[in-house]
Amino acid sequence: MGTNDLTALNLAISIYHFVYDVEMLLGMGGAIKYSICQSQREQKNADIMFTNTIYLAIMFSILFFVTGLCFQRI
Repeated sequence: MGTNDLTALNLAISIYHFVYDVEMLLGMGGAIKYSICQSQREQKNADIMFTNTIYLAIMFSILFFVTGLCFQRI
């Protein structure tokens, strides 16, 4: 492997970890907030929290997908 290959690999790994971390942040944070609302018997707030987490995950997924499409080489 040359220097350009190693540079590309390091950039790709960093980007992958960023995307993974954002999705884990949403998943774990949403699950914790949902569990707290469920334990306090606030079903309406728990449903809102779950729905908002799903919407945010979809929004970030679309954002990352479009960003990936914009920076790909043809």
